Amino acid sequence: SGQIALSGIPNGTYTVTEVSVPEAYLSTGSVTVGETTTQGAAGQALSGSVTLNTLEQKTITFKNDKKPVLTFTKNVAGNVSGDFTFELYAADAAGTAPTGDKIETITVQDGKSAYVTVDAAGAYFLKEVSWPAGVIDPSIVYTATDADAKVYVDADKNVYYGPYTLNNNDTSTQTITNTPNSGSLTINKLDAKTDAKLTGATFTVSVDTTGWSEELIGLLPSGFKLV
Repeated sequence: SGQIALSGIPNGTYTVTEVSVPEAYLSTGSVTVGETTTQGAAGQALSGSVTLNTLEQKTITFKNDKKPVLTFTKNVAGNVSGDFTFELYAADAAGTAPTGDKIETITVQDGKSAYVTVDAAGAYFLKEVSWPAGVIDPSIVYTATDADAKVYVDADKNVYYGPYTLNNNDTSTQTITNTPNSGSLTINKLDAKTDAKLTGATFTVSVDTTGWSEELIGLLPSGFKLV
């Protein structure tokens, strides 16, 4: 219930120390006794002392910082189904490039949102590691780092989005957009002399699917002739 009441205890000075915190919260924060609020020291558990005299009733309040949260929505300018997979990395000391091992793997679908909670405030990157058929490889869209677009490309052509700055007690909300690997074909049927549009003609459409995956072939409208 967020409250513990101790009754019938003797007079004296009591020290209350927080030894564990709720999920999604940090051990940092503040302790308030009466009118006095003390901020917790970095790297130390929250703790406070209170003195009880005869018939006194006192309250000690602990407030914890909430862990930073990154929420992102996947957006594709087209109709694409399937999973997009991302890996979360911390930024380097300069905050300009990812570093270290992956922190977490996140999966999301087009038009959906996902979130990840981190243990410390700072700058982070999302590396896109897989995407459905029908989406252009991000390394083709982004060939070099673009700080204005919040895109980092490493030496192996891996594409990272960020850096995103995450703060305690806050949620950073982002949108990551992919480009669909699809186009459109318009067939015009005209009178050879007047260029008037004609009806009544029949066409067949064929496509060379050499090297295509089954998922990519599945994106074709019905009626296409595969060669």
